Amino acid sequence: MVYGQAEEKELIELAKKGSHAAFEELIERNHKKIFKSVYVFSKSSQDTEDVLQQTWIKAWKNMGRFKEKSSFSTWLYRIAKNNFFDLMRKYKSRKVVFSDDLEAIESISMKDGHLPNDISSPSESLEDKEAARKIRSLIDSLPKDHKEVITLLIDKDMSYKGIADKVNIPIGTVMSRIFYAKKLLRKKVKNLSSYEAKTKD
Repeated sequence: MVYGQAEEKELIELAKKGSHAAFEELIERNHKKIFKSVYVFSKSSQDTEDVLQQTWIKAWKNMGRFKEKSSFSTWLYRIAKNNFFDLMRKYKSRKVVFSDDLEAIESISMKDGHLPNDISSPSESLEDKEAARKIRSLIDSLPKDHKEVITLLIDKDMSYKGIADKVNIPIGTVMSRIFYAKKLLRKKVKNLSSYEAKTKD
């Protein structure tokens, strides 16, 4: 079956039955829309990435609960909105009003149609080869399961479905491991930067 040519309703039914490929196609079609809905308020690529990853994980786990009373994008938007507010509770000083008008958000022009991937393309974001080498070293220091999926994502440019098939784990587990791998990497990068700053003083 060519999932890219399938109707959304058909993809939803397949995803409910456990089709990882169908779910990934649904996410691909809605990624830009949901990205805008979060990024326009968070103004942070890291926060947006956290919210989106949690949204995909939660959506996959709850596909059976989607009753199709609204569009799939609206359902994803509601999940993202709740995840966003959960994140904002950690930043109590940040007052944010999250719009319920998804169509209005879609009309907002953005420079990029997708989330900048600070971790997955170190060679592109870091001009210094030594810095890129340090990032690679940090990736190698990740727990085995997390290193495996993030390496397949970065080096092999594999899809979530491709990684799930290769490692023989559910796509939801792939999403979760990638989410936490990136979270660990950001923490390691921050710690490394702080350490290097101190040694220069």
